[in-house]
Amino acid sequence: MPYKRGKSWIAQWIEDGRRRFRACPTKSDAIDLERTRRSTEWRIKERIIKRGHEASNMPIPEALAAFKSHLDQRAADGAISRVYAREQHRAAGYAADMLGIILICEADEHALADLLAALRKRKLSSASMNLYVGALRELHRFTIDGPRRKVERTAPRQVSRVLTPTEAWRIIAHPKRGTFYAFCLFTGLRWNEVARLTWSMVDLEAEKLTIPWKAMKTKRDAVLPIPSILMPMLRAMQCAVGGVRLFKAKPRRTTWMEDLKAAKIPYEKNGETANRKCLRKTFTNWLLDARVSNDVRKALRRDAGGVMEQHYDEPGRFLSALREASEKMVRMFENARRTTGATA
Repeated sequence: MPYKRGKSWIAQWIEDGRRRFRACPTKSDAIDLERTRRSTEWRIKERIIKRGHEASNMPIPEALAAFKSHLDQRAADGAISRVYAREQHRAAGYAADMLGIILICEADEHALADLLAALRKRKLSSASMNLYVGALRELHRFTIDGPRRKVERTAPRQVSRVLTPTEAWRIIAHPKRGTFYAFCLFTGLRWNEVARLTWSMVDLEAEKLTIPWKAMKTKRDAVLPIPSILMPMLRAMQCAVGGVRLFKAKPRRTTWMEDLKAAKIPYEKNGETANRKCLRKTFTNWLLDARVSNDVRKALRRDAGGVMEQHYDEPGRFLSALREASEKMVRMFENARRTTGATA
């Protein structure tokens, strides 16, 4: 019921689990407002309950078809990528088939727990398990609750650009942090992964990196070749730098911006930015230019779903394939640098 405060009457009602208040000039206006709000909320709840009851008995193939149309529409609007839309639809269908779900109401929290246990038995990575569980949860939520409300972006998304060989040579020639940037550029490791490298992970004789899963974003053990261009830098660091880690600290964003400015590299170019992710993107594009196969490229980037070592019969053949691809990329970089006459 409304109550009086000063010269106004305060209407009160419950909306979204919270108590709402609004001042009205008269008591009758406050009563009408309360009735309108309560009836509106009741109709919304009834509609949601009815829709949820109808959707809970929807067969999985029909729910997957509606989910695919929703993802395709979001991809057409530019909210998500088409690759992400295909991946979500495929993962949701795979998870439903694994559990033998017939109706969407069976994809509840108990089913998600069973799915997680089944995925753990298959020894999948954390990223893959999150993909399947998240896709099935999103399919259930979409079918029961409907599409989410569209949220407008407050700021445009930054797109990393690819560095030219001249720009790459300038940034890795930095006297203090050039080796850190070179590791990001020629190994494909992420910024934080390079910062976690220790000397125990480096084998200078075999020229390879053995990185445990705890230091990787994908939570998988990684064995990567060390490109020949990094070997002189590592030997010089081993003599000059002490301690457990290869690098004492990772560069900050402000430091990266200062180094770009000192190397005369523009931060923004053709709508794309030279942020910290541009080194990994440059690595990927150079592998494409060197015509490295898709499986080997994914393995070097340590992407989920990349080719694994157990797919090769002979021991060491997997590492040899990665080494050949990385050296091919380094040769392409050095040839392009000589052609353009890049200097530090």
